[in-house]
Amino acid sequence: ADKPWFGVEYIRDSLRFKTVVDSFKDAPAIVDKLEASGFKVLKYDATKLTDPKEWGWRALPVDFRMKNGQMVEYYIVSKETAAIAKEGHAIFEKWRNEDPAKFSKAQRAAYDTDIAASQKLHGDAWRAYKGRTGQTDKEILASATRRPTSA
Repeated sequence: ADKPWFGVEYIRDSLRFKTVVDSFKDAPAIVDKLEASGFKVLKYDATKLTDPKEWGWRALPVDFRMKNGQMVEYYIVSKETAAIAKEGHAIFEKWRNEDPAKFSKAQRAAYDTDIAASQKLHGDAWRAYKGRTGQTDKEILASATRRPTSA
């Protein structure tokens, strides 16, 4: 409470929404429309599409600040990622509140197995998206990268 940024306007994930797209080419225009309606873009990170974190989940995350000051998390995902979302999230939720530094040898092995399963699941969805669209990682990143609008 003694931090100057301790307020509801700094909580990112109390409000979260996503859009499922056929193509990440649509992402910049979607975000432009949201920005035109009063959402201020704080973060737009297309690199999460081609460089996923540990669990392998690929999305285009955008953080917005609404007119009332509240931060909002927004994700743009492919329909292939949306199709495996429940299965992928179940793997993540199994370990979400665990501390890997405290794992027994057996827990570490199970965790590593689940990480590999999650990476495969999300990797397969990503390859399916690329196969359907005929795009390379470089092309996807280039088409999803947002150019700042003139304000």
